[in-house]
Amino acid sequence: MKPIPRYENRTIFGEVEGKVGASVVQLSSRPPGFGNRCQHLIYEMARAAGISDLSARCPRSRNPMNIVKATYEALMKQRLPEDVARARGRKLVDVRKVYYQGLTS
Repeated sequence: MKPIPRYENRTIFGEVEGKVGASVVQLSSRPPGFGNRCQHLIYEMARAAGISDLSARCPRSRNPMNIVKATYEALMKQRLPEDVARARGRKLVDVRKVYYQGLTS
């Protein structure tokens, strides 16, 4: 398994989606203390990756093998704020305001 980037060492960056075959997994970051509210397979993967605040949906096929593969694909597909800032030609501070609606002092 490759290292998985985490926001504040507890959750993922924004919302991501992974698709393998007919299985689709939608992962969302959640506030501190929310916990992992997702299917048991995704829960175990998140726990192994050190993610503690996450919610997930599997709106289509729930084939266990494809759910695991789609979750891994979604976790690897995250866009880091540094990459988003570089792509937009902005500073990281400007991108964080857009992503997290927080004012940095």
